[in-house]
Amino acid sequence: RTESGSMTQEDFECGESNCGTDGETGGCAGNPAYGANVAFADREWSYQGTLEALYFCWALEAGLGGDFHTVENPENLKQVKSRKQAPTELFQSLCNSLLSFDDFSEECHRFTTWYYPDGFHDDLDLLFGDRPPEDSWKSVDDLTPKLAERLAGWRKDNQPGSKLAV
Repeated sequence: RTESGSMTQEDFECGESNCGTDGETGGCAGNPAYGANVAFADREWSYQGTLEALYFCWALEAGLGGDFHTVENPENLKQVKSRKQAPTELFQSLCNSLLSFDDFSEECHRFTTWYYPDGFHDDLDLLFGDRPPEDSWKSVDDLTPKLAERLAGWRKDNQPGSKLAV
């Protein structure tokens, strides 16, 4: 982290030889500091890739995509917003099914680090129960109100001057 507390790319590199990244792609989300793959992986359901794809698509639609998708490759954002491909197809084609540092904005990284350890699991259980979410835009739409609510609450609690500000 920088002196101001901002995350750096190194915060997202797990250092594991089998994580699927080479350290140049931004680091894997399997780093406990990030928590995404860790949170997805311990679900009893076997749909880790679908969850990552749904979250990725929600984040980009919510304006939380990283510069890689929004500035350097704006056609990526257009592809997500067009909803012509299923979420996992988009995730595969745009990210090779692997979350990286460059996929999300700084704000999204901070929110994800806060939200994933507990909140995401609770919300999945609330929304989907024992059934896995489908690889569909309907699932993204089902998740969106809860994710937007959590993001808004997190933003409120993390305003300058808040007791919980990070």
